[in-house]
Amino acid sequence: METKEIVEKIGAYWDDYAPKFDEAHDTEDLEAWARALRDCLGSPGPATVLDLGTGTGFLANLAAAQGHFCLGVDISDKMLAIAVEKTRALGLKAVYLKGPDLPFPEGTFDYIVNSRLLWTLVEPLKTIGRWLGFLRPGGKIVCFNRFKEGLGMCGGKDVYGNENLDRAVTLAHAPSSADLIKLFTEAGLTEVEFRHLPKLTLPERDDGYDEWYALMGTKP
Repeated sequence: METKEIVEKIGAYWDDYAPKFDEAHDTEDLEAWARALRDCLGSPGPATVLDLGTGTGFLANLAAAQGHFCLGVDISDKMLAIAVEKTRALGLKAVYLKGPDLPFPEGTFDYIVNSRLLWTLVEPLKTIGRWLGFLRPGGKIVCFNRFKEGLGMCGGKDVYGNENLDRAVTLAHAPSSADLIKLFTEAGLTEVEFRHLPKLTLPERDDGYDEWYALMGTKP
């Protein structure tokens, strides 16, 4: 199966899942997330933030609420429609664009962020290399994901229920943090860090699922 077809099928999967996404993932402590995002970005003032795989706009809205200019990108039309409505309802300013073809010039953004996206990448090294081009020198990539050492980002389970798609997302079962740090290093990032982020899930909604981490790196 060609990469383009795989991406289209993944987009269709998330279109189908979009109406249920927020209900299934409504476990976040928003104050804890806001602190984590601020700490990971380390930027006290307005910055340009690209939220890749924005889904229903969770990180885009957090960044916009902190005064950043945020552009959210996703391959799912239905996810993007929900994101636009949520941003409007919150009275925030974020812009959304359909991906994955990204027309951004070199050095456009201060930060690239994403949540639960890393494991979905079909060509991770190539893709992160493209992201690097969108960053200004000294810019930073921050990828948030649940993770468990030895099982990776998806708990050792198949995710799409489709053999071709599950085989294509090679990072889904990357078993160690060392694998992810190596990926960022090989892509050309420096100051690579895999940071544990405890207590991002509301205590009353914590079902014992894997904890959150941020994989971060800086463009030289």
